[in-house]
Amino acid sequence: MSRYYVAEFTKDGKLIAVISGLGKNRDRWDADHSRSAAYRYARILRQAHPGRVFRVI
Repeated sequence: MSRYYVAEFTKDGKLIAVISGLGKNRDRWDADHSRSAAYRYARILRQAHPGRVFRVI
């Protein structure tokens, strides 16, 4: 299984952080997800924080 991560970037494409503690990883430092889960969490974060850039890496 491949590992996918949700990351936050600046508007000019520089990596700020990899987001951990989402979904089944809540309250843990784990950050890896399946492909579909990573895209789902990135979409949820984009909707919750307009103007911020979240991508799957």
